[in-house]
Amino acid sequence: MPTVTQIERRHLFAGLAAAVTAGAAGAAGAYRAASHPNGSGATAIHPGNGHLTRLMVRDSVGVHSPVIVWHPPVPESADLPVVYLLHGVPGDAPGTAATGIVAATAAAIRAGAAAPVVLAIPDGNGRCGDTEWADASDGRDLVATRVVGHVLPAVEFRHPRPRQRRALVGFSMGGFGAANLGLQHPDLFSQWVSLDGYFRLDDPDGAFGDAAARGANTPDRRAGAAASQRVLLVEDTSERSPVRGEAVRMHGLLTDAGSRSALWTPPGSHSWDFVLDQWAAVLRWLDEGWS
Repeated sequence: MPTVTQIERRHLFAGLAAAVTAGAAGAAGAYRAASHPNGSGATAIHPGNGHLTRLMVRDSVGVHSPVIVWHPPVPESADLPVVYLLHGVPGDAPGTAATGIVAATAAAIRAGAAAPVVLAIPDGNGRCGDTEWADASDGRDLVATRVVGHVLPAVEFRHPRPRQRRALVGFSMGGFGAANLGLQHPDLFSQWVSLDGYFRLDDPDGAFGDAAARGANTPDRRAGAAASQRVLLVEDTSERSPVRGEAVRMHGLLTDAGSRSALWTPPGSHSWDFVLDQWAAVLRWLDEGWS
């Protein structure tokens, strides 16, 4: 577990803060620096819209990566759920925050469409071009270990959450990552959501060089591990190979294994616009599982 001294907290650049909150509260308000409740750094705050923090974590192989955290305008506590959002490839944490997902989260909560949640956006990049949000068998990237061993304690800090207050949500490669990490760690995550994800092994950069690593990172072989979880599979109707049909296939595997899952196939295309179109509904679905 990282200590406070291993977590470098920095200001968000005003441009990023403006980008991720654009439109969330109508007219733009002034930003001010304030002490972050989880540490000694500073936070960009938009009046009435919660606050943003940029954390830097250093993982066990020495990779420094950012985590963008949006906190709603409610007190921090172990009862406040955290949604960990995993990006696709290419992608990164700041770019994901700038898609409009933070503004959409704030707007849904402000409108009463969803209960308050913390939105944490880690970075899934490493030395390997396509990490699959996993630990490489040769140890060059330990992205899965970064998420569970470094990102979770950095985000939750003085208020560690029980599994019932954590969810993984991922888009594209992040959808694979949400399924893979969720099924590997049902003790840490009670819910996971895949948006336009896939569930068979995909390893274009050869991160999984041995049979043990390939077996450990194949979600469609581990459907039974979701017995204690809620799972939502979302796939757009215009999806193409290799994602096309993956949600339906995984839904069948989960059902056959006796695990609970919901399947949505709304119109759209493989893009962040599709994610944003579904976001309020995803947050409402997660609401039902915060118990």
